[in-house]
Amino acid sequence: MEKLAYSVSELAELLSIGRSAAYKLVAQESFYPAIRIGDRSIRIDALALHQWLGEQTQGGREVM
Repeated sequence: MEKLAYSVSELAELLSIGRSAAYKLVAQESFYPAIRIGDRSIRIDALALHQWLGEQTQGGREVM
């Protein structure tokens, strides 16, 4: 079964970035795949992440 959402640590691993960089990314309002659950949990919607990545690569924009 494929994951529906990733943790911030999993996001960092998927993008080959550090955990601190992943937390900076999810803190950005423009990063819409991030879902906040309560005060402490953050999950990244898998489908929205793939869509967001496609948008970044098509536009050639720099993230962060």
